[in-house]
Formats: sequence, C-alpha cells, structure tokens
Amino acid sequence: MTTRRQGFIVTVAALAVCWAATAGESAQKCKSTNPKQDFPATGQTTSYRVGDDGNIQADATLSYTDNGDGTITDNNTCLVWEKKSDDGSIHDQHNVYTWDGAFDTHVATLNATTFAGYNDWRVPSVKELQSILNYGMNFPSVSSEFNTNCTTGSTVLTGSCTA
Repeated sequence: MTTRRQGFIVTVAALAVCWAATAGESAQKCKSTNPKQDFPATGQTTSYRVGDDGNIQADATLSYTDNGDGTITDNNTCLVWEKKSDDGSIHDQHNVYTWDGAFDTHVATLNATTFAGYNDWRVPSVKELQSILNYGMNFPSVSSEFNTNCTTGSTVLTGSCTA
C-alpha cells in the first residue's frame, strides 16, 4: 500500500476521483508539458472578435491518459482522477451523493479499499476541478473522458467552502 499521492473526488451524478503526485518517484510518472499553466484552454475554436479565445487559443490544451486501472491522468496538472464505470460498483456513473455522502460513503470506501493502490483520496478544490472542465461548450462541464453517460446537468461537489 502506498500513500505518496493525495486523492480527490468530484460528484458528477457520480464521482470522479483524482490524486496528485507530491515528490520523488511518483512525481516522475507524470511530466506535465504545461507545468505552470494558470488556465486550461477553453476549447473555443470559432473566433467572434479579435483577441477572444477562438482567436488566441492560449493556455493548456486538455489532455488525458487512461491508466487502465480505473483512473485517468490529467497530463497538464498530473492529477489522477477516478474513471466512472457502468457496473453497479462504488465507481458507477449513476451513483449520486449528498455532500456528506461524498465524504462518508464514497471517499471512505475508496480509502478503505485502497482504490488504485492508494488510501488518501479526497474531494478536490474548485481550482483542481477547473483542470478537467471543458469551457468550449455553451455550458461548461466536466470533460467527457470523466463523465461518459452521466446525467446531463448534474451538480459537481468540491471540497471548497465557496465557489
């Protein structure tokens, strides 16, 4: 059992999970090509006026790697998130949690079962959640790699007190 990384959880009608490499060997597993990006790319490709996101297309392009163990790595931040399933397990995309349930049920279960080899999962902050949002849509949402078939319009929980 390893605790070199911290886990995160996001509720999107179900929960997505991630953890961050802190140092040493685990930090070497993900080498971000955009280590200091403050903003993710919006995904907007149509330009409506000079200087807008469609014209400039600045910042980090969303990029993810499926780790094959029920997790997905954000290649820009090196955060590793839970991949949703459709199997009725704790990872099922149809599971919905209250604020307390996200901590008491989902996080507790992931930690107790050492999901993906780690036992220090937690709910992400608003800033951490922003790294997996696709802003190139009319209504920004979690990138499809994380919420395949999740209910449209689902609420996302974070560990932040204010948004």
